[in-house]
Formats: sequence, C-alpha cells, structure tokens
Amino acid sequence: MRLLWLAHLADIKGTLTLDDGAVEAIRGRRSLLAAGVNDVSGKFTAGDPVSMVDKDGNEVAHGLINYGSDEVPGMLGKRTDELGDEFGEEFARELIHVDNLVTLRPRSAKTKLKQSPAK
Repeated sequence: MRLLWLAHLADIKGTLTLDDGAVEAIRGRRSLLAAGVNDVSGKFTAGDPVSMVDKDGNEVAHGLINYGSDEVPGMLGKRTDELGDEFGEEFARELIHVDNLVTLRPRSAKTKLKQSPAK
C-alpha cells in the first residue's frame, strides 16, 4: 500500500537527475547511490518523497530519500565509502533504499485515454 501511495499520490518534494547506470540499477531493483546522481532540485527533508528522472527528464521512479536537500548536493557523484570518509559514518549509505523506491513505467505511445462514444 505504501508503494502504491508513493507511485501515485505522494506530494513529490524534489527531483534527482540520474546517470544511465543509476537508471539501470533502480530498474533492476537496486538502491540509489549518490555516485549515480548528477543533479538535485527542490526542497526536501529526510524521509520526503522525491522523483528520479533520467538525463532526458523522463520520470523513472519515486522514492523516500534518506537526506535533506541541503545535504545532497555535496554528495553527488561520490562513492558510498567516500561519503563515510568525508562526512562521517552516518553518510555511508544509499540516498534511497530499494525498499523505499518504486519504479514507474513510461506511458506507451499506444496508451490513450478512453473516450466516451459520441452521442
């Protein structure tokens, strides 16, 4: 039920732009690491829902982030072990754990809204 809320009803507070490797990882049911994030926008705190987009701006997932928007920019592109060394052990973890992440299917060009028959 929580993932259904996250996918469709959550009030998204920010956006993370991912590199191709991170997109592939989350589609393969892996946690999101800082090394795969190129950009961040919005204002959010730890535990808030955020959107993840690919380099072209296509939304690929929603997740509950482990850090605030004031912390994430300094973490971008860094490996988890580097985060622990630079910021302390509490930062040596994923940005979004796989259990708090839901991937979104892109709408197909064939997907159309049902229209009522003309009267």
